[in-house]
Amino acid sequence: MKNIIYVGLILMVQISTAFNCFGQSYEPMVVEGARWRVFLITPNAIPSYPYTSVYEYFIDADTTINAVEYKKVFYRELESANQNYKAPFLPKSESMIIGYLREDTLQKKVYAIVLGNSFSCPLEQETLLFDFSLTIGDTLRSCLIFSGESSLLDTSYAYKPGGLTTPTFHFTDHVKVMSYNTTFGDLFLIEGIGSSWGLFESLFSFDYQYKLDYYCRGTEGECEIVTGISSTDFINKKIKLWVQDEKLYLKVPDFLMTSDIIIELYDINGQKIISKNEIDNRGLDHIQEENINYFPDITQELDLGNLPSGVYILRLIGEGGEEHTKKFIVQR
Repeated sequence: MKNIIYVGLILMVQISTAFNCFGQSYEPMVVEGARWRVFLITPNAIPSYPYTSVYEYFIDADTTINAVEYKKVFYRELESANQNYKAPFLPKSESMIIGYLREDTLQKKVYAIVLGNSFSCPLEQETLLFDFSLTIGDTLRSCLIFSGESSLLDTSYAYKPGGLTTPTFHFTDHVKVMSYNTTFGDLFLIEGIGSSWGLFESLFSFDYQYKLDYYCRGTEGECEIVTGISSTDFINKKIKLWVQDEKLYLKVPDFLMTSDIIIELYDINGQKIISKNEIDNRGLDHIQEENINYFPDITQELDLGNLPSGVYILRLIGEGGEEHTKKFIVQR
């Protein structure tokens, strides 16, 4: 009889331990290679674009501050490589340290030292950023909530907020998603990722919004970032030239076509031969009216007349002053 009781007690302890282990499962957030891509959106802007600006945070390397271990968080601005508001993205600015993160995985809390890019979190001092230990009815006290605090309305598991892409992160049954209602919109805190607004972003205006568009753990190449090439170089590869029947044909991506674009032709000695700005100016109006995510190419032509054989340089000058050049050869 005692043996049966002992066996029963052992089974109860094992079952209890198993449930406790499941209940305590936690997806760490402060990990090497984590990347957050954030959109700044102006809802009522005219014309309307998918976002006003885009940037990313990424974790790279450890550091020690006052004998406490942190991960370094870097920030840089991005731009669409194809100029169509879609991936892949090119770095638009140099990377800079924007803050430090550390995590208490037992207490399920994330702490930050923010150096910039936050309107409500104190700068250069440690503050609580996320608390994933809360249950329904608990109050979140975080610098991300501009009003100072907000009550947890609901929790769910394996739920991905709409519009968020996570190619290397899986929403399994133990990933906790916490929803809050704030003065300036709904906020989701996602275990292992952070906030549906971004990383250090807080909202305090109806005039703009922050949105976490993309989260990835991996290298730049694995996370839709193109490096080693500038935006100008990328665009230059999109510009095509060919000579046929005494004419130079120029195929230009439609996103370059604006009312102020200028096409200039130079010989190898730098002498200007042709300057032309009377081109098909459908440009931005055409893009906005039809589909901002679709950019057909436009083919222009220049009459070469009696240009002698030789090497020539075509120069395109955009309305913002940006330049794109291509070299070609005329053979007679």
